[in-house]
Amino acid sequence: MARGDHGRSTRVVGRDSELDRLEQVVHSARAGRGGSAFVIGEAGIGKTALVQEAAREAEDLGMRVLRGRGSSVGPMVPFRPLTEVLMALARAGALPDDAELAPYRAVLGRLVPDWSAPGTGTGATSLVVLAEAVLRVWGAVGRRTGCLVVLDDLQDADPETLAVLDYVTDNLAGVPVAVLATVRDEPGDALDMARAAVRRGSAEAVELDRLDRAGVGALAAQRLECAVDELPAALAEELQDRTAGVPLAVEELLRDLLGSGLLRRGGDGWTMTESLRGQLPESFLRSVLDRTDRLGEPGRDLLTVAAVLGVRFPLTVVQDVTGLADREFLGYLRLAVRLRLVVADETSADWYGFRHPLTAEALLADTTPARLAEHSARVADAVARRHPDLPGPWCAQVAALRLAAGQPAAAGALFARAGERALDDGAATSAVGLLERAAELLAGPEERAQRWGVLGSLVPALAGVGRFEDAERLVAAVGPVLPGEEATTLAGLHTRLAREACAAGLWARAGDQLDAARTLLGSSPSAAHLAAVDAVAATAALGSPGPPGVDLEQLARGAVAVAEAAGLPAIAVDGWQVLGLAAQARDLGEATSCFRQGLRIAEQHRLPAQRIYLLVRLANLRWLVDGDVEKLQLARSAAERLGMVVVGLDLQANLAAHALLSADFAHAEELVGHCLPTAARLGLDVARRHLLGTLAGVHAHQGRRVRMEQTLAELAALDPDSRELVLAGGLARACCALVEGDVGRARADLAATAERERAVAGAYQLSGTHGLGVLLDALAASPARPATPDTTPAGARRWRWNRHFVELAAAVALGRAGRTAAAAAAFAAAQETGRVHPTALHLGRWLVADEALAGGWADGLALLRSAEQHFHSLGGDGVAAAARSRLRSAGAPVWQRRAGVDRVPGPLRTLGVTGREFEVLELLVERIGNREIAARLHISHRTVEKHVASLITKTRLTDRARLRARAVELLAEPAARS
Repeated sequence: MARGDHGRSTRVVGRDSELDRLEQVVHSARAGRGGSAFVIGEAGIGKTALVQEAAREAEDLGMRVLRGRGSSVGPMVPFRPLTEVLMALARAGALPDDAELAPYRAVLGRLVPDWSAPGTGTGATSLVVLAEAVLRVWGAVGRRTGCLVVLDDLQDADPETLAVLDYVTDNLAGVPVAVLATVRDEPGDALDMARAAVRRGSAEAVELDRLDRAGVGALAAQRLECAVDELPAALAEELQDRTAGVPLAVEELLRDLLGSGLLRRGGDGWTMTESLRGQLPESFLRSVLDRTDRLGEPGRDLLTVAAVLGVRFPLTVVQDVTGLADREFLGYLRLAVRLRLVVADETSADWYGFRHPLTAEALLADTTPARLAEHSARVADAVARRHPDLPGPWCAQVAALRLAAGQPAAAGALFARAGERALDDGAATSAVGLLERAAELLAGPEERAQRWGVLGSLVPALAGVGRFEDAERLVAAVGPVLPGEEATTLAGLHTRLAREACAAGLWARAGDQLDAARTLLGSSPSAAHLAAVDAVAATAALGSPGPPGVDLEQLARGAVAVAEAAGLPAIAVDGWQVLGLAAQARDLGEATSCFRQGLRIAEQHRLPAQRIYLLVRLANLRWLVDGDVEKLQLARSAAERLGMVVVGLDLQANLAAHALLSADFAHAEELVGHCLPTAARLGLDVARRHLLGTLAGVHAHQGRRVRMEQTLAELAALDPDSRELVLAGGLARACCALVEGDVGRARADLAATAERERAVAGAYQLSGTHGLGVLLDALAASPARPATPDTTPAGARRWRWNRHFVELAAAVALGRAGRTAAAAAAFAAAQETGRVHPTALHLGRWLVADEALAGGWADGLALLRSAEQHFHSLGGDGVAAAARSRLRSAGAPVWQRRAGVDRVPGPLRTLGVTGREFEVLELLVERIGNREIAARLHISHRTVEKHVASLITKTRLTDRARLRARAVELLAEPAARS
């Protein structure tokens, strides 16, 4: 058994079964099966020692061990334990550089400065996205040897850290990472989180009880390096009585006994000079106070000042407060180290820490309230002198010190500043707690203006963390306000709450808040205040279900005009984006111009997130109009650089949709399969619906109706009224019906889609009604039943997918009018437009083949053969069979789909060359006669003659020599066999 310094062992006692359970978690992670365990118990029960023993096992296995801990220093510091873990990696130069982490670098820049980029900003990043980023980093660290993450003192961790850990524990399966965390068994968020994870089966709970008498004896024997039967007879019993079996108290009491000489080792072993005297119900605390007394009044005062700062403390601030000279200060510090009260902090130069949090608690408990208030004020002043801007955690810590010093207004102002910073860092839950504290403290008449400012941040922050009702109650409880500035400020709160309601899709509540804002602003509001209301009202009108009840473009234009005049760039950008979205249906040039105006303002005023959103809008236009995804890919890279993982995921979904429309079904399915689990884990329902709609289209375009309907059922379960279900009406169900060769069913599906589209605002314009439906209407028209008037919006008609079908519809109408040349031109334009969308191209060819034959404006038989070849290769047997049937009806040769037909080069397959005929053609290249060909193929020589004659006819060649030459050319072009 390994030993450490005198009175301390590197092994735990009485915890064999608990240690076995932790080591099992470690070994599983080493084998690639991640897991977690929470070690739960009271202070001093041995949680940290047990976890450290498991960490030694991990180190012996070659695993990377990372450590972080919660802090009881002042208010909770967002992400401190996670920051410690990642900063240790950064200091060691061990931060992973995996390509898959690239989208998460900006997000992680909140925790690791090495990965932050100036001007990117990450305040809007979801905590779930950050949690995914942390999980991926730990997984990358442990990819080769496994990784153990030790998180100590979770009861002192901030809500954001707990939220991240809650996510990580649920998603460790298949990740080579073990997480071992310690938490006190005291009511609180940390214990609730741990218990919930255990109930879900995501983690183990290792509960530590106090040691019984035998355990106390074994611990004492180990610390004294002797056998249990060599202990003084009364020692174990009195240790049990005085410490109640708390291991830390046992160790501290043993040290005290050794230091006082009551416990000695002689030639006959260990002896007690007298019985332990006095009552020690708080043995650990008494031990601490006894040792601090040995420092004298100045030394004890030094440690009390340090305790006011927390478990960790900077020496510079403590020395400033105590006023001790360097030599005297360092002398007391060295004595405190020898007394095992404090230790040097290995992570930060000139910082020290108490060996145990209870040491600081003991010192504070033994200090009068008046003295504590005095110390708090002096410490706050010293910190402010050293760090005037109060960076990092100092702001919240000094706020707590000001409060302890009896200065509530100053504390409130600092809590407000700390809350604003937490919002900027994306720590919304911590920000809410800090801002709520500020609002409570800034309650006096003289702080009324400051409180309004706090409410301006607190209201949207509450809504942002899912406490929308609390935000509404807070605004409603403001009470009577003075006319003028206070009324307009409250109107601003209602407007911000309306914006948050829009973001959450709470359209009715958004309307209520806007009504309240307008009432407060009165009949003659200022232009700036009205612009803010109008910008939100336009957003609400654009997103609300059903037709908008207001002229959203008029509202947006007014908001833009005022915002640009008043220097309100964020409102101007929002207004331009609304105008661009509204213009898309009628005029793509106008939409592009609006988006570019917003982009210019966002770039000029350094609004990175809004810039990305506008880049995405422009990239989507380029893709939908030209079929070009280069801008989408560039926008995705830009979003990933900013850590906008959600935007990046949405762009991935668009790339999957492009693969679908390009008939690259395997790639589309691969992208969906890659993104869908991430979207589900992050709770991104909009992205999930988009991806599921694309997946339904992938199945539909290949004639997989059962799988299509299963996917659509999953989509409907997420939201039965979603826009994606409208899109699926045309891009999935109608296309599937056509692939099956059922035009009537496709028309019925599109009719149902059009009905749903009228009830859903902002439905996707690729739903089929603006393209495919136009063509089907044109084909169904007759003198007795004229075509439905084309009401396709001009903008939607320019989407490349729609444009192809609209141009085919024009060819049909022109052909029926006898305008053959114009019909041919329209058809040629459609072929060029549909070139990037093979499935649409061949569906269109199949649908218009009869019209082309009748009107003579295209080679209808060639169109049918091309469509048959395409859909046969995709497994679309319905439309392929329908094309073959129409070829037979026209008296054209139809090839049989036997084994080997897929070997026929595309140009020959289009001409109707069969698999057997191609086998004959291959042998013709060898310049052998019909009888030898017949012998090789086991057919008669007369059958060979018929196949050669058929090949000459189908290829429109004049003789056997030219046929052989053509065969040589084809067989030399591997690409022709696709």
